[in-house]
Amino acid sequence: MGLSFVNFIGGLCLFVYGMQVVSSNLQKFAGGRLQAVVSRLTKRRIYGVATGFLMTIAMQGSTATSVMLVSLAGAGLITLQQVMAVILGAMVGSTVTVQIIAFRIHEYSLLLVVVGFLFQWLIKKRLKPVALAVLGFGFVFYGIQLMTQSATHVGELPLFRSILDFITAYPIWSLLLSAAFTGLIHSSAATIGLAISLGMSGVLNIDEALPIVLGANLGTGSTAILASLGTAVQGRQVAWAHFLVKALGVALFFPFMNYFAHFCSLTSGEVARQIANFHTLFNLALGIFFYPLISLGAKSIVRLFPIREEGAAFKPLYLDEKTLESPPFAYGQARREILRMSDIVYEMLRDCIEPFRTNNLDLIDRIAEKDDQVDLLDREIKLFLVKLSLKDLSEEQGREELNLITMSSNLENVGDVISSIILEQAEKKIVNRFEFSRQGMKEIREFHEQVLETFQLAMSTFASGDVNLARKLLRQKEQIRHLEEKFRSNHIQRLHEGLKETIDTSAIHLDLLANLRRVNSYMCNMAYPILYGFPEEAGEK
Repeated sequence: MGLSFVNFIGGLCLFVYGMQVVSSNLQKFAGGRLQAVVSRLTKRRIYGVATGFLMTIAMQGSTATSVMLVSLAGAGLITLQQVMAVILGAMVGSTVTVQIIAFRIHEYSLLLVVVGFLFQWLIKKRLKPVALAVLGFGFVFYGIQLMTQSATHVGELPLFRSILDFITAYPIWSLLLSAAFTGLIHSSAATIGLAISLGMSGVLNIDEALPIVLGANLGTGSTAILASLGTAVQGRQVAWAHFLVKALGVALFFPFMNYFAHFCSLTSGEVARQIANFHTLFNLALGIFFYPLISLGAKSIVRLFPIREEGAAFKPLYLDEKTLESPPFAYGQARREILRMSDIVYEMLRDCIEPFRTNNLDLIDRIAEKDDQVDLLDREIKLFLVKLSLKDLSEEQGREELNLITMSSNLENVGDVISSIILEQAEKKIVNRFEFSRQGMKEIREFHEQVLETFQLAMSTFASGDVNLARKLLRQKEQIRHLEEKFRSNHIQRLHEGLKETIDTSAIHLDLLANLRRVNSYMCNMAYPILYGFPEEAGEK
């Protein structure tokens, strides 16, 4: 009897672990495509439903989908109405996994383990996550087999029988315990899979299983609320939308469980299939019922959780640690934060030449303050990526991490060059009442415009990963080098002519050209990972 209990718990652990293996590897295989699908959502609700359905199948869980949506909404990248459409699709998508579990594939579970284990060595590296997902499914079904085989003996244990008799007599406790268990393990599929294994062994009938299924659905909604803690109001709106849809559904179905149990018993002679069919019926009914009410539901959620304008300290917008569970999505969020960081650095670079022209000391202070924001984002981006590196990443994702860290460092270096060197030169010029010669100032502004163009090209290259843009970026780097040599030569010629302005500003003039070229070199480093697969060392090349 003791061994049966260990086999039952071991089977449950193997089931949960298998689900994690399947989910993580399918996400690896999907890669950035998950991010692309979400970012291209349109205002047409049916596309949102289809997106939620496909995402949940790819990520093997509506919980993972809801956590992703909380992060997207918190960052302001998706509207509440779009989210609610995706949530409905995710609920229907979650039924696919449960339907697969209800099949008696567990008889071939070890075959799936063997196939997945062998294929990961034989197939191309790009398809390795698929082989590991097959291996994970083998663990899932072998876990079901162990639970099913031992459930009959476990059901004879006095304690287990007493618990079962109690929750049978009081279905509300069965529902609440199921919801708590689902929230604990973050997987409604695992909770329902446990009910299915007990149903296969004859320990549970459909009447006793229905509260467990409802509790699992309620639990996955509460997980979204936990994921929203600490996020923006938009993220909490999404979490509560998900929870309230599930809660309303449970409230509508719970009083009529006997009728639904009878209906599901007509759909199949097997309790496992009846459980899966009820889960499908529940989520499909909610999807159909709430689909026309999306706009009304979104307005109601906004009234319950209004967005209030609050003065808040500067902080990252996209680095939600909850997205770390989905590395492809997390990398996409890190890229968004780097692009946001680049906008700040671009403003610094664009404005840094103005104090040389207008002698405005206040402008120097305002530009320098932005460097604090750049430093904060650089630190948070790197911390976020380091945490992500602790996950089981593919080789391609490891390279992506290194490239993102390098890009963030290059931008931070540009900010430092501007705030610590270029702006100090501007202050020196103003304090000493120096003036550039007319031709000298014209050349500096022309050189500055060329560096600005390089910056924009570099960020376009980073965002697109386009090889042709990367080659153009390196050509631009060479052109800037030649242009600096030309303007340096022109400056020396003016020195020979004895122009007072040129003599006064000579050191500042030449240092300014050199540091603008240094900025240019940092930005051109973006080309190397795209062309050669590795980041060039930051700095002058």
